[in-house]
Amino acid sequence: MDVEVVVKASDKLGEAVLWSGQKREIVWADIEGSRLWKYDLQSSQATLRQLPARLCSFAEIANSTLLLAGFEDGIYTFDSSSLERKLIVKVEEHLPHTRVNDGRCDRFGQFVFATVDETGGRDGSLYQMNAKGKLTRLLDGIGVGNSIAFSPDGSSLYFADSLNKRIDIYEYNGNKGTIAGRRTFVDLSKLPGDPDGSTIDSQGCLWNAHYGNSSITRYAPSGEALLTIQLPTSQPTCVCFGGDIWDTLFITSAAEGTDPSVEPLAGSLFLVRTNFKGLSEAKFAQVPATG
Repeated sequence: MDVEVVVKASDKLGEAVLWSGQKREIVWADIEGSRLWKYDLQSSQATLRQLPARLCSFAEIANSTLLLAGFEDGIYTFDSSSLERKLIVKVEEHLPHTRVNDGRCDRFGQFVFATVDETGGRDGSLYQMNAKGKLTRLLDGIGVGNSIAFSPDGSSLYFADSLNKRIDIYEYNGNKGTIAGRRTFVDLSKLPGDPDGSTIDSQGCLWNAHYGNSSITRYAPSGEALLTIQLPTSQPTCVCFGGDIWDTLFITSAAEGTDPSVEPLAGSLFLVRTNFKGLSEAKFAQVPATG
């Protein structure tokens, strides 16, 4: 499978890539650049907007053109055209050294997201936010929360604290806001780099961006590595499926810390046309109340 460059974006930290089937566009963020990208698949046009703060993760909202957006300090409703945002809830106000990181909706329309401790410690947590904007802490003691994905039936949650160099799997009860029964899904401690963003395909296999290892790997539900795609840059960050039949894998990457003369494509958006199909991303259940 060939890797194609879609946009040579030079993102410091490209992340949170999302396919909007309704708009036929890919949306992603450059977290450290505080930038929002859109790429229209029909016109092959990319647009770039500067943001007032770091945008770290987002999801579509059911019956709305708004996004549910995890900015660095909290969860907001966000209009990606006007850039207007309205606060739903602040996150970890008492911990100024943490910020919101990876997140996606579970199969029940609730937003599950993690925070990162930017001092290198473990003050981060994993949360669920329901349709009323209520936060429930699922885990604490996290350094860099990543790789959030859900099995097709929604009963299993995949999650990685990247500092642990492994991807875990939990039993997940979306209605109760609980997780249990942690077990190691994939141990990556013997490889360079760390697990980053993930997505699930229609066969229940997990695709993970291996930051620092120049690769995307597809894992069976058993944890067996089935396929590895090598990339022309060392720091892939996040993946999602999209396109008219959901068979195109889109990949963000990070240029921060790389040498442009060695990795001229670092920070680009890539795509791979696969023989597999993804699942449409779940949308947040409703437009939540804002303050």
